[in-house]
Amino acid sequence: MDSKAREFPESLKEFIRIRDAHCQTPYCNGVPEEIDHVVQHHLNGPTTVHNSSFRCSFCNKAKELPGWYEKVDPYLPHSIVIDTGDGRTYRSLAPPATGVVRDIAPPVIHLPKHQRE
Repeated sequence: MDSKAREFPESLKEFIRIRDAHCQTPYCNGVPEEIDHVVQHHLNGPTTVHNSSFRCSFCNKAKELPGWYEKVDPYLPHSIVIDTGDGRTYRSLAPPATGVVRDIAPPVIHLPKHQRE
């Protein structure tokens, strides 16, 4: 679904709208309206699912403020690290996909001896 163009293709936009159900800036309750790059395109940010976010108009413009810096966390999928320029750093994580959630390692269940046989 990645693109070499600056504009996100419609299929990628639809995925991002589903993935990011609300504005991806922490503590914001704004209605998401704009899909944009986390690392701006003019700073060589790729047009990919990992370098995208769905934000309200205000937050999308706020990331252009001097000192505001965002990056994609390479170790946590769909996670953004935001440095607001005032010494605070936040992490934004897209909500989990809907459906069945399975633990990688389910908890061990200790059964009484008579139930193990």
